[in-house]
Parts: sequence; structure tokens; C-alpha cells
Amino acid sequence: MKKISAIAVTITILNLVGIVGLNSATAEEKHQSLILAQGLNLPSGVRDAVGGGDLLGVLSSDSRFSTLATALKSTGLLDQLQEGGPFTLFAPTNEAFEALPEGTLESLMQPENSEQLTKILQHHVIPGEVTSDELSSGEVETAAGSSVNVDVESDEVTVGDAKVIDSDISTENGVVHVIDKVMLPE
Repeated sequence: MKKISAIAVTITILNLVGIVGLNSATAEEKHQSLILAQGLNLPSGVRDAVGGGDLLGVLSSDSRFSTLATALKSTGLLDQLQEGGPFTLFAPTNEAFEALPEGTLESLMQPENSEQLTKILQHHVIPGEVTSDELSSGEVETAAGSSVNVDVESDEVTVGDAKVIDSDISTENGVVHVIDKVMLPE
């Protein structure tokens, strides 16, 4: 914990040099961004201690989610996730998107396929905030109106056919669980 405190103090000192003359709200936002950028590879409990911002902030500041953030932005869902909530987001990593059949992502990102991409992305969102210790096995309704099966075992949680690989990334308007596959609604 001393190392984390030292990092936070160092970032704060370095940050003060860059924010002289800015209002306090902008300074705090910039300070949080720097803390997040330095803490991306920290365990979720440590990330929670330094604060995570809203869903948009978490997705934008973590390089594992650049493809997801781009897809959400192209459909307008990114703004909805930022303004609404609370939400539970099962967030596929860039590697999960890369594992889709060749050409699938490129096709989905075309403007004429926006509705299909929107449904797929909404399939990863559950209204309300559900942490890993609140998850239970069974069908859960997604923001797309479809359902997905959650299977909670003692050592593993799966959502559809995706495995949760990092959980409980707390945000101001929900929680993020990182998954290893893109879930396609049936």
C-alpha cells in the first residue's frame, strides 16, 4: 500500500505542475485520469480505492477496451452508458473482438449494420449494478431485451459462453466485469 500511496503522491505533485491555472473541477478530473492511467494493471480492489470515474472513463482509460469503446461510440451507446445507470457491463477485451471470425468486426462497424452492432453491444449490458458476489446462476435479461445465462461456480463465472476474467471494476454509474469473448445474441 505504501508503494501505491507513493505513486499517488508523485502523480499529484507532477499533476500540480500541469494544472496551475485550471479550475478545481478540471484539475480533479485530470488528476483522476492520471491515477487511472498509472493504475491500469492494478488489481480491481486497488483500482476501486483510487476511483474509476464513470463507465466511459473506465473504458476510455483502459487499453484493453479500445475496440469496445470505438464500437460503443459508433452506435451512440457510449453516451447512454455515460449519462445513465447504474449498469453492469460485461466488457469484452480487444482480444475477444479479434477472435471473431475474420471480417465480422469490420462488417459490424459499417453504418448500415449499426442496428445489429447495437443489439450485440446491448447484449453485454444489464440494467442495475450487480457485483460478482451478487451474481447467481440463471437467466438474466440484458438491455437488448434478450437473455443470457450466468453460471456461477466456486472458481469461475461464465456469462453465455464467455468467462469473466476480471470483475468488480467499480464506476460511478455501475460495474464492469471483463470477459474473454464477445457474446452474440441468439
